[in-house]
Formats: sequence, structure tokens, C-alpha cells
Amino acid sequence: MKISNDFDKNMAFLKEAAADSPDYIIIERKLKDGTRFLLCYIDNMINSDILNIRLLPAIMGFTGENFDFRRIPASPIREVLSLDEGLTGVATGGVFFLIEGHMKGFQVRIERWVGRTPDKPENEKSVQGSRDSFVENLRTNLAILRTKIANYNLRFEQHDIGSTTKQQLMITYIHGLADEDMLERLRKRIDALNFDGFLSSSYVAQMIADQKRSPFPQWIITERTDKAQAALLEGRIIILLTGSPNALILPVSFWSFFQTMDDFTFHPWTGSLLGFFRFLGMFLSLFLPALYIAVLSYHYYIVPLNLLSTLAASRSMVIFSPLVEAIIMEFLFEIIREASVRLPSFIGTTIGIVGGIIIGQTAVEAGIVSNLMVIVVSITAIAGFLIPDQYMAQTLRFTRYIMMLFAGFFGFAGLIIGASLLFIHLLNLRSLDRPYLSPLFPTHRKNLSNTVIRMPFKLLRTRPNQAKPIDQVRGKRNGKK
Repeated sequence: MKISNDFDKNMAFLKEAAADSPDYIIIERKLKDGTRFLLCYIDNMINSDILNIRLLPAIMGFTGENFDFRRIPASPIREVLSLDEGLTGVATGGVFFLIEGHMKGFQVRIERWVGRTPDKPENEKSVQGSRDSFVENLRTNLAILRTKIANYNLRFEQHDIGSTTKQQLMITYIHGLADEDMLERLRKRIDALNFDGFLSSSYVAQMIADQKRSPFPQWIITERTDKAQAALLEGRIIILLTGSPNALILPVSFWSFFQTMDDFTFHPWTGSLLGFFRFLGMFLSLFLPALYIAVLSYHYYIVPLNLLSTLAASRSMVIFSPLVEAIIMEFLFEIIREASVRLPSFIGTTIGIVGGIIIGQTAVEAGIVSNLMVIVVSITAIAGFLIPDQYMAQTLRFTRYIMMLFAGFFGFAGLIIGASLLFIHLLNLRSLDRPYLSPLFPTHRKNLSNTVIRMPFKLLRTRPNQAKPIDQVRGKRNGKK
């Protein structure tokens, strides 16, 4: 509704909109010459000291004819042409005021920051990385990034999303580094979002993904501020959302999900070793149960004779085939894992350890699974914990079942077919229209250094080509920026 020249009509509309909301405060005051004005705000969302000490006395010092909002000692103040727009601003921590006889309203932001302060990351541990993480308050997150990157080229583009929640989304990038075509592509996808509310950054990520049907994440969601800072310095784009304590990083490659900040805080040799263990964990988590099934079901002749006798003895009392045996154990471990996650931390750890031991031992004694199967599933579960990104870890757990089915029905041939289909799928994936397996496929020799092997900093002067940065050289050139 547009602001009317009838002050009482405007007041009635605002009171009707806030009729069932006791935290909406609407007060009426008078200017110096007796002209009425009203203020509308939400209790506990604004700084009441600024309102009572600075804003109200300044407004009441004007007359209706000489009112000039630019002389009010509060910033920023903007003009509002509709009551709906004014109420939307109030819902985000603003104060909306309207003066009798004026066809425009005014909005000032004097919000009081409500929420927790930055704390150490809970889900992404680091040995030597920073100890602060993003929070639910968007302005706090913007201030954190401003502190970490003191450069005027750090830009925040605001987009309003959520037809009901009216949330703010910030596209964050460094001007002069981020590729303009990529930015424009992302802007179009953000503007095309049509949903009532976004409870998490992952809502946005799934809706703007290049291949929405693929289970593989085409983004990285992180709570670590240093990880977001590193992404910005590589020319990538960060998305921040009101109410979400995570940042969304685009574009990404498959190899990005296996890197941590510790890779760069430790010596290159140590960082490379850690990266090697993560990729080894990925392969074990994905293929070890399928390999066990294929060998025992179809290719037992490749097992040495002395080991084969041990396997035969351990499976002599098992009533199920290797495929069914593996699926049963995987399901049991998934149940234990989910139970330990949902329970309080001090109980969940106990349930995970005791439950795994008791169920595994009981299943072996009952002849449901073999001793070796328990070892294989345990190694697979532990190897999965080496994957730093939880979204990728969940996807690999899902893909593992597909590999197990291929191996159970077709042996090594099925395992090769499944791995080939997986590789083809990854080749076709893109993240913000950039190849998912870059820099290996297609090959960029200059960017191969940080896929598995962590190189010394003197060899890392070139930014990764995944984000197509405008300035590809880190630091200064010949003493100049």
C-alpha cells in the first residue's frame, strides 16, 4: 500500500498489520509546531538508547514544513514510498517513521545485534587455523570479512530472497579478481530463486547448482572464516545469507573437498602427506567393501592359499552371501552413526563405541557376518572420517552402495563398470559452469601443484584457474600491484 496523505489512514494500516504482534511498537508524537508523526519498530531489535537520546529529540526539533531527514544525526536514512516497504524494513531491525502531510516515509537502521558472538568452529577442526567462525548475524559476518581483507575492492552485493522471510543474501567477491561473466551468471540464478524462505545456505546451493540431479556437491559450505578468506583471494565468490552461520563458496572442483587449512599451515611435505591420506581414505571408503564382495563372490582364486583357508574358516558359519553380509553391516553402522549424531555429545560418543563393539561381536557370534567383514566395514567407516567435507562424505557413502551392488552382481567387471560410470559422471559435472575435475580434466599444468601435492609458497604465485581470476598472479609484479 502506498503512503497516503491521510495520516490516520496510514496509522490504521500499520496498527492492523501489527495487530497480533505485541513486539511491534507504534507510537505517535508531535513535532515542534504540533505536526503529528509516528514511529514503528520491533521491540528488542533496535538500539533503544539511540532511539531515545538521538533520533526522537532530533525529529521533534523540526516543524512539518522545514523537515529535512538529511539533518538527523543517524545513518543511513532512506526514503520509503510504501507502507509495505516500511514494514519490511522494520522486520529487519529498522525504525520506520512517517510525518503528517508527507507522502514519503523514512527508514533508519539502528538495530541491536541479537545472537551469539563468533566462536571457534565446531564442525571443521583445525590445528593451526583461525579460531573464529561465521554466525547467524549477516552484518557480523560482513564485519569479519572486512577485518580479514582490508581492501576497498572487497564488494558485497545485496539480493533480497524469500517471498515470506524477506532475507538478505550477499554475493561477496574481490573486484578485479572475480570473473565478471561468472558473477553475472550467478546473479541471474539468484534473481531466479522463487521460494518462501531459506533456512540454510544449502537451500540456495541446491537451487543454483548446475546439475541439480547429481548427488555430488557443486559448492562448498564452510563455517570457517579463514577458508572463505582463502577462497576470495583465489578469485572465487562467497555467498552469505541472513540466519545462516555458513558461507557458500563457488566455483569449486572435486579436489577442493579434500583440502584443509592445515595443508598450508604445515610444511609442504607434511601437508602433502596429509592430502595423500585423505585421498587414500576416499578410495578405501568408496571401493573397499565392493572389492571384498567381488573377491569373495567371484574371484577368490586370486587370494593366497594360506589366507584363503582363514577366510573360509571365518565364513563357514555365515548364512548370507558377501553382498547381503556387507549391506547388513553397512546398515548397522549407518544406524549407529546417525544415533551418535542425534544424541547429546557425551552420550553419542559412548553409543558409537559400545554399540559398534557389541553389535559387531554379536553379529559374528550369530553367524550373520564374518570377522573379516567387521574389519572391512570398520576400516571403511574410519577412512570416511578422513574426508574433511561432510557433504562429499555423505555423497561417497551413497555411492559406495552402488559400487557394492555392481560388485555383487558382476564381480570385478561390475566394479570397473561402476567406477567408469562414476568417472564419466564427474567429467560431465560443472560448478558455476566450470569443469568439476579441473585442473586434471581439462589439464592445466600450472594448477596441478595443489591437487594432491602441496607445493612451497614460492611456487604458488599463480592463482588456481578454476575460478578464472582476472589477476592470475599472487602478490606484486616487479614491486607494483
